[in-house]
Amino acid sequence: IALFPCHNFSIIKRSSKLTCLYVFIDNYLSCPTSKVTGGQLPYRNWSGGADVTGEMWFLDDGDLRALIRGGLAAQGVVVQALLGGVPLDAKIKPDVTYVTQIDLAAEAAAMPFLTGTGLTVFSEEAGESGAPSGAMEREVILFDPLDGTRAFMQGAPTSTIIVATYSKDLKKVTRCVVADMLGRVWFATLGKGTWVFHHSGNLEQDLRSARQCRVWEGGLAPKNTVYVDYSPTFNLDGFPAVSFEAKLGFMAEVMKCTGVSLLGSNGLHHALVANGGHGVVGGVTKSKGGEWDVAPGLLVHEAGGHLRAFTTHGGSIRSADPLDVFSYNCLISGCSEVVTRHLLELATAMHRFDAPSS
Repeated sequence: IALFPCHNFSIIKRSSKLTCLYVFIDNYLSCPTSKVTGGQLPYRNWSGGADVTGEMWFLDDGDLRALIRGGLAAQGVVVQALLGGVPLDAKIKPDVTYVTQIDLAAEAAAMPFLTGTGLTVFSEEAGESGAPSGAMEREVILFDPLDGTRAFMQGAPTSTIIVATYSKDLKKVTRCVVADMLGRVWFATLGKGTWVFHHSGNLEQDLRSARQCRVWEGGLAPKNTVYVDYSPTFNLDGFPAVSFEAKLGFMAEVMKCTGVSLLGSNGLHHALVANGGHGVVGGVTKSKGGEWDVAPGLLVHEAGGHLRAFTTHGGSIRSADPLDVFSYNCLISGCSEVVTRHLLELATAMHRFDAPSS
C-alpha cells in the first residue's frame, strides 16, 4: 500500500476510513518526539543525533515564533496546491527560473507574520517590504516562499520554505526556519542548536515536542549521500555562476567517493544534513539564487556540522564566513570537518584554484 503523507486534516477534502488510516500512520511515523507519555504514540526520531532536549529557550523567542508562523502559513498554501493538483500559471523570471501564482500566494500568506516583527523583509518575489525605507535596523528577514519551484511544478514534494534573520552588526544569520512538504519544520538560533518538529496544527504543542538535531556520524562512502544543487542559471551581481563544465567535473569527482542526490531545494539539502539521517554526509550549493538559499547553513552549524563558503569572483576562490550569506556564492556543508574539507578540495580542484581554509 502506498501512502502519500497528509499532515493537516483541513486539506482533506473527503472523509473516509482510508483517509483516517493514512493520517494516523503518517503522524505515527513523522512526529519528532521519541518518548511515550500518556496517550501519545511512540514517534520516530527524525534526528540521527543524540537525544538532547535541554531548556526550551525558543518558547520565549517572539521573533522566532513569527518566522515559524510565517513559514507554516506559506507551507499550508504550497502543500494544498501540491495535493490538489492546481493548474499552474508559470512565468520565467530574468534569472531564467520559474515563478508561479503559488509562489506569490505563499509569500502573501506569510507576510503578515513576518512584517509584524517590525523588521524589513527581503523576499525572493516581492523584494523589500515591511519597515520604512532607510530605517536603521540591526536585523533583517530573508524569505524564500517556495525554494524549489521547478520541483513543485513537477509534483515532487521536495520544495521548502526558508525564513531567516540576518544581523547587520554580526554579519551573520542569527535564526533560520525551513519548512518542507511533509510537515516538518526545522529551526535554529545562533548558539542554541537546531530543532525539528512535525506540524500538527497546534504550534504550542509542536514546539514542546520539538527535538534537537545532530548531524550523522560518518564519512564519504559509496552508499552515503551528498545533496547537490546545480542550477546553471543564477548569476548575481559580483558573484558569477560556476561554469557548466566545472559543475560536471565536480559531480564526477564526488560520485567517485560517495552517492549524490539532487532534490531541487537548497533548504531541504542543508536541513537534511542537519537532521542527521543515516548516510547523509553533506550538502553543496554551488550557485546561490539569493541569500536565503544559503541561510539554512545555520541549521548544519548548530547541529554540530561544518561549513565552508567561498566566492569565485574574479577568477579565484576566496574563503568567506559561511554565516555571512551576503559575502559569497558557494556553500558546502558536511557532517564533519573531514567531509567538508574533502568536498571543498574537490570543488577547488575542478577550478584549479588555491582556496584558503575558512
